[in-house]
Amino acid sequence: RDKGPAESLVNQVYKYYYSRVYNEEWSSIGELNARLMELNDQYNNEIMKGRTYSRRQKFETEELPYPFLSLSSRITSNTRSKSR
Repeated sequence: RDKGPAESLVNQVYKYYYSRVYNEEWSSIGELNARLMELNDQYNNEIMKGRTYSRRQKFETEELPYPFLSLSSRITSNTRSKSR
């Protein structure tokens, strides 16, 4: 059920990164990683189309309040609640 939206997001992120780094050159993997982290922050801080919040804001309000739960327990509990 989530495969389509996940693939769409991967495609969006790929286009966002690739279009910005296409003509750049790096002398080390560390430089490339630093550039990708910079782009990651930019992408996550942009306000999403049709929304009034960024991906980072959504994460901080919906995910960070539950640091004691592992990702697998959140997925399991979310799956259980939807199947009821």
